[in-house]
Amino acid sequence: MNAPRHYQQESDLYRIQDAHSRWMKETGDCNMVHKGDIRHRVFSGCRRFDISKILHYWEDDQGEIIAWVALYPQHEHYDMSLAPYLRHTDFHSHVLDWIEPNLVALVEETQDKTPTHISCETMRCDPQHQALLESRGYEYKSQDYCLTEQSLDRDIPQAQFPDGFYVRLATVDDFENLADVHNHSFRNQWAGETYGKVFTS
Repeated sequence: MNAPRHYQQESDLYRIQDAHSRWMKETGDCNMVHKGDIRHRVFSGCRRFDISKILHYWEDDQGEIIAWVALYPQHEHYDMSLAPYLRHTDFHSHVLDWIEPNLVALVEETQDKTPTHISCETMRCDPQHQALLESRGYEYKSQDYCLTEQSLDRDIPQAQFPDGFYVRLATVDDFENLADVHNHSFRNQWAGETYGKVFTS
């Protein structure tokens, strides 16, 4: 089996997102993170790490991406996605064989501890994936998300904002304000400069 390539440049992310979107279009969103979450989880959640150690992908003989993996050592967790024709195959197991020891090693390197367990997400719509994980010793822990869908077969009414609220694209000039909003919505951990680095990564 071929070895993964490691993130080196912005075009790697775009290629991963493009492949992921095509797979989702082909088979639906079961066990698939939103393509925007790939950037968010990697470049925001892992901003303190060397991204070449976080984001990895496999190519076929023609140079097409067929799988990608993101390792999150701070959470002892990972995301992965494969081309539909490779799911629940020996290659799927091969990718898991690579993930597990490499995630443990990255936790040891960056968190100064040896994890007692690692985790990933799975969805009820994919019992084969659940069975594969259970065959490797994974156990169900909790339900963390509930996904809902909005049909596009009918018109969606225009959102009505309260007075004084509006939506526009953020720019470089907004980094300080964006950091302030983020800090008041989640944890107080951002400065405009660090938010800007993630925003433009």
